[in-house]
Amino acid sequence: MTGEKVVREDYSESRVKLAFRPRDAHFSVSDATTEKNPEFLKDVTQLWSDFRRTSSQFFADYEAARGPLEPVQRNAWEDALDRVRDLQNFSST
Repeated sequence: MTGEKVVREDYSESRVKLAFRPRDAHFSVSDATTEKNPEFLKDVTQLWSDFRRTSSQFFADYEAARGPLEPVQRNAWEDALDRVRDLQNFSST
């Protein structure tokens, strides 16, 4: 989730991007499907570097593709994005 590179079985390095769908708090490894679906934030690590711009862009892209969200739904999705952003402060110890 942090955007760090991982070492694959063939010793190559790559970065795994996690996509997030706030509608149902669903995480998914980013792929062609999530990249094309406006319901997904394409890369959750963007929330940690620039939350305000990332969330604003997510809603602008979604509404351009699907139309305006109802205020209640938008608030719920904003809360979901806030919870994902707060994961950066989670300590497993």
